Amino acid sequence: PSYINEIYGCLFRILHQISCTWIFSVSQDGSSGKMPNEDLDGVMSTASRMHSKITVHDLLDTLKLLEADPEFLPPLPYQPKFSKDYKYAWIDGDLDSISLTTDNLEKFGKLNCSLGAPEEGTLLSETKLQNIMSFLDEMEKSEQERPRSVTSASQQEGLLPEEELAHLDQVSAVATEVTSSIQKLKLEVEEKKRAVAFLQRALAQQQELTGQHVKDVQKELTHQLTMQREQYEGAIQRHLAFIDQLIDDKRALNQKCEAVVSELKLVDQKYTKKIAQMQEQHELEIKKLKQLMTATEKIRREKWIDEKTKKIKEITVKGLEPEIQKLIAKHKLEIKKLKSLHEVELLQSDERAAQRYIRQTEELREMLEHEKEEQGQRERELARQRYEGRNM
Repeated sequence: PSYINEIYGCLFRILHQISCTWIFSVSQDGSSGKMPNEDLDGVMSTASRMHSKITVHDLLDTLKLLEADPEFLPPLPYQPKFSKDYKYAWIDGDLDSISLTTDNLEKFGKLNCSLGAPEEGTLLSETKLQNIMSFLDEMEKSEQERPRSVTSASQQEGLLPEEELAHLDQVSAVATEVTSSIQKLKLEVEEKKRAVAFLQRALAQQQELTGQHVKDVQKELTHQLTMQREQYEGAIQRHLAFIDQLIDDKRALNQKCEAVVSELKLVDQKYTKKIAQMQEQHELEIKKLKQLMTATEKIRREKWIDEKTKKIKEITVKGLEPEIQKLIAKHKLEIKKLKSLHEVELLQSDERAAQRYIRQTEELREMLEHEKEEQGQRERELARQRYEGRNM
C-alpha cells in the first residue's frame, strides 16, 4: 500500500508541473509582442497543445486504471489533519475557481503537498479518485472553453521555448513511466492475489486434510484406547481373580499348616511323654538289672568264696592251720592299721574341708566388706553430687 501512495504523490506533482508549464506558456504567448509566421506558429502551438493533452490523457488513463479495480486499494482509517470542505472546496466552486489560474494552482499545489505525503499506512479512497478525475475533466473543459482569441493570439505569438518543450517531453516520459510502473505493479498485485488465493485454497485443503487426519487419528486412538482399556480391564479382572484364588489357597494352606502344627505339637507332646515314660521305665529296669546282677554276683562270689574257703579249710586244716592263724592275725592287724589310716585320712580330710570352709568364709567376708565399702563410696559420691547440685 505504501507504493500506491507514492505513485499518487508523483501523479499530483506531475499534474502540478504540467499546469504550471501550460499557464506559463499561455502567459508568455499573451505578453509577447512578436508576430512570426502564422502557419509555423499555428503548427507549433497546436503540437504543444496536443503534447500537453496527450500527457493529460496518459495521466487520466493511469488514474482510470487505478480506479478500475478498487479492491486493491482498500480504504484505511486515515483521518486528514485538515478540513474536508477546505480540501474539496475547488470541486463545488464556479468555473473561474476551476480554471487554471495562478491562485488556484497555488492552492492546488498546497493541496498536493498535503495529499502527496499522507501518513504511513493510508490510501486514497474511491471518492478521492472520483474527485481527482472530476478535477482533470474540469481542467480539460476549461482548456477547451478558453476564448478563441487567446487561442488565436497564442497561435500568433510564436513558438514555445525549446527548454519548455524538453520539459514537457520529460514530463510525458515520466507520466508514461509512471503508467507502465502502475501497470506492472497492478500485474504484480494480481499475481500476488492469485498466489494468495491459491495458497489460501491450499491452506484450506491442508486444514481440511489435517482436520480429517486429526479426526481419524482421534478415532483410531479412541478405538485403541477402548481396546486397551478393555484388554487391561480383562487382565486386571483375571489378575484379581488369580489374586483372590491365591489368597483363598493361602488361607486354606495356613489353616492346613496350623492344623499340622497343632497335630505335630500334640504328637510331640505325646511322644515326649512316652519317651520320658520309656526312659523312666528303662532306668528302673536297668536299676533292677544292676541290682539283680549285683546280688547275683554277690551270691556267686559269696558262694565261690565259701567254696574256696571250704577247700582252703579242708586243705589247710590239716597242715596249715598255724600259718592260717598267723595270716588271720596279720590280716586283722592290717585291717586295724587300715582302719586307723582311714580314720587319720578322714580327720585330715575333715580338717582340710574345715580350713577350706574357713578360707571361703574369709574370702566371702572380705568380698562383702569390699562391696560394702564400694557401695558406701558410691552413696557418698551421689550425696556429694546432690549437695553440689543444690548449691549450684
